[in-house]
Amino acid sequence: MTASKFVVVEGVRWYRTGDRGRWLPSGEIEFLGRTDTQVKVHGHRIELKEIDSLATRAPDVARAVTVAHAPRAERPRDLALALFVVPDPDARDCEFDEYMSTSIALARRVAAGHAESGSREFLERSVAALAQRLAAYLSRQERHTMTCCEFARESPFSGAVTPVIHGFDYQYQLFVPDPAVHAGLGPDMRFEAHEWHEWDGTVPRDEQLGRANLIIIDAADPASLLRGLPVGTAGVACIVVTTAQDSVEQVRTALSTTGVDAVHMIGEATDSMTLLVGTIDRSRSELVEQHVRELLASNLPSGWIPASICVRTELPLTGNGKIDREKLITIADGLHAGAASRELPSEESRCLDLCRSVLRRPELTSTDNLFAHGADSLVMAQLVTAVREQLEQARGLPFDAVLRALMDDPRPIGLDSFLANASAASGGPAEERPALELPEDSEHGIALMRMAGPAQGGLLTVMAPGALLDSAYLQPLAEQLADGPVIGVRSSVPDWYLTLDPAKTFSELAQAIAPLITDLVPEQVRVVGHSIGGFIAAAISGALADLGVETRAPVVINATPPTLAGNDPMLKDMFFLSALGLPPAILGLQPEDLMSMASLVKRPSGSEGPIDIPAMIEDAATGEPALTGAIERLQNFYRMSEEQRLAGYARNHRRLTGETIDQQWLSSEHALFSHSYEASFAGPPVLLTNIHLVTSAQDNSYMPGVEEQRTAFWDSATVGEVRHYSTPGDHFSCVRPPLVKRLAETILRMEEGC
Repeated sequence: MTASKFVVVEGVRWYRTGDRGRWLPSGEIEFLGRTDTQVKVHGHRIELKEIDSLATRAPDVARAVTVAHAPRAERPRDLALALFVVPDPDARDCEFDEYMSTSIALARRVAAGHAESGSREFLERSVAALAQRLAAYLSRQERHTMTCCEFARESPFSGAVTPVIHGFDYQYQLFVPDPAVHAGLGPDMRFEAHEWHEWDGTVPRDEQLGRANLIIIDAADPASLLRGLPVGTAGVACIVVTTAQDSVEQVRTALSTTGVDAVHMIGEATDSMTLLVGTIDRSRSELVEQHVRELLASNLPSGWIPASICVRTELPLTGNGKIDREKLITIADGLHAGAASRELPSEESRCLDLCRSVLRRPELTSTDNLFAHGADSLVMAQLVTAVREQLEQARGLPFDAVLRALMDDPRPIGLDSFLANASAASGGPAEERPALELPEDSEHGIALMRMAGPAQGGLLTVMAPGALLDSAYLQPLAEQLADGPVIGVRSSVPDWYLTLDPAKTFSELAQAIAPLITDLVPEQVRVVGHSIGGFIAAAISGALADLGVETRAPVVINATPPTLAGNDPMLKDMFFLSALGLPPAILGLQPEDLMSMASLVKRPSGSEGPIDIPAMIEDAATGEPALTGAIERLQNFYRMSEEQRLAGYARNHRRLTGETIDQQWLSSEHALFSHSYEASFAGPPVLLTNIHLVTSAQDNSYMPGVEEQRTAFWDSATVGEVRHYSTPGDHFSCVRPPLVKRLAETILRMEEGC
C-alpha cells in the first residue's frame, strides 16, 4: 500500500495524496475534492466509510452514509459531519409508517372519487382525509390534542379540514395575509381552539409551531418556508405541501431538511398541482439515533463523532442509482439552518448557553457532542474557566474535576448532570451570598462575568478584557484582588467590534461596557488592565467618569504603544501566541534568532516613525556573517503571507506538542488580536484621575526608545500624574502564578484616594 502511494516518475519520487486537482495557467492548483471519502474536519483526517461501517453495526440500522458539510456559508472551511442512517424495516416497529401509508392511499381514493386529480377540490379532500386519519391515530394513542398549523396564500384548507376533525380534541392555527377575511371559518365545537394570525410569507416565531402534528403549507415559495420550519418536538407528525409539478424535486429536498422519515406524493405526474406529504415518527427515530450515538461514542475518537445524525427511511439517489452525496449535503445544511432558526426554549440550561458562547455555535443543543462542533483541549479549558466563573454551583469545584467530567461526557447535558450531582453532594450552593445580577449587551455581544470576591459590598474591581476581548486570562489576578466583587468582560460575538474604526475602537468599546457596569450601581470602581487591555482599562475608566461613576485611578500593567515597531508581524504574532497561551517556539524560529534581533534592530539617530525591521534584516544580510543562519530564517519568516504563517504555527504546534489546533479558530482569533493591536496605535483618552502605571522588571523593551515613548504616552493621557511601579517577572509571567501575588500586593498598596 505504501509503494502504491509513493511513485517514481522520470526519476522524481512523488506522493499520491488522494486529492483531486487541476493545475491552472497561473501556477496555482485548484482543489477539486478527494478521490476517496477522506475529509479533514477541525484538524482531524477522517475516513467517512469507517464511520458508515461502524454505524451499520448499531441495532436496527440497515444503511449509513456520512458527509462533511459547511454548516455556515460564511465559513466554508469550517466543516461538520452529518450521518444519515436508514433503519432496518424488518427489525423495528413500523406501526405509524404502515398507518400513514394506508392513510395516504385512502386519501387518494377518496379524493379521486369526487374530483379530478390535481384540481383544488381534489387537494382539499386529500388533506381533509389525511387530517381525519391523523386525528384518529393520535386519539387511539391517548394523545388528547392534535395541533394543526396552516400557512395559506389565499383560500385555506381549514374550511375542509375542521369539519372532519370536529369530534376530536385539536387546536388550529391559520396563518394568512388577512386574518379578518377568514374569521368565520370552522364550526364552533366544544374542543376547538381557533387562532387566525397575520402572515407575511416568512416563518413566524411561534412555540406551538414546533409542537405541531399537522402542518399544511400552501405558499408562494414552500421550499424556503420549509427550510426555516422549527419542526421537531411532536412525537408523530405530517407535513403536507401543495406544489407545482416543476417544483416537486425542490420541495422534496426541502422537506428532507425538516427531518421527515419519508415523502409521499398524492396526485399524478401530469397534474399542474400536487401534494407532497412528509411523515415523522420521532419516537422511533430517537431510539435509532441513541443506539448509533452510543456505539460511535464508545468506538471512535471524539473528533470523529458526527455533529448530527438524521434517521431516514430512504436516501436520495443519483440517476445511476448511487447515493446522491451532494443532495445529502444540501439536506444537512438545511437541518442545521432549521435548528439555528428556532427560538431557544425557556428551559435550556445555563451550561448550554456557555457552550454556545465559548464555541460560538448558537445552534448547539443539550445533547450535542462538543468535540463534533469544533471543541479541542484548549476550548474545553476555556469552557471550564467560564463555567467556574459564571455558575454558582461550580465555583467551589476544582478546575481538574470539572475538566475531567467534561472530557468524560462532552455534552452540555452531561455537564448539567455533573454540576447537579456535585451541588447535591456539597449541600447546594451557598444561599447567604446571592450572586450579582450581571447585565449583558446582546446587541454588541458583550457580557459581564463574575470572577472573584463577594457577591456584593466593598470596592468593585473591573478587569478589562485583553486583545481577545476576554478577561478570563486575568483570573489569577482577580482572585488576588478580591477585597470586593471582581468582575470581567467577555465578548461572545466580536463581529461588531471588528467593524469599528481602529482609531475609535477602544473608546466605542468602553462606551458599550460602561453602562453595564453602571447598572450595578457601584459606589466606587477600580479598573485594571494588562497589555492591550491597559488601553481598554483607561477608556473604560473615562467612560465611567462621563456617566458620573466615581472611579479610582486605573491600573495599567505593561501597556506600551507599539508605534515604534509599527505593525511588525513577528512582534505582533509573538504577543498573539502568548495571549493564547501558546509557546513562541511555534513561530518556527530558533531562540538565538529572536536574541539576534536585538543586535540587528538599531534605530538610526534622528529618525522618526516606525522602524522597518524587515528592511534592517535585509541590510544586515551582507554585513553580519556570524548571523547568517539567523538572518536567513528571519528573512524567510517575513516573506511568508499571513495565511502561510498561521498554517505554519498550527503545524509546528502539532509537531511540538502532538495537539491539533483548529485552523479556522486560529485565523479568527488572529483577526481579533490584529484589530486590537492596530487600535492600540490610537491616541489615549484624557482622564481626570491619576494613572497607576505598572511595568514588569524584565520588561521586553525590544528596541531603543520604547520606555520613553510609553512614559510620554501615559503622561499625555491624564491631567493628573502618572505614578510608576515595578513588579517581578516579564510581560506575561507577572500576571500568572506565582508572581501574580506580588503584582496584587503592589496594586492593593496603591493610594486609596487616587
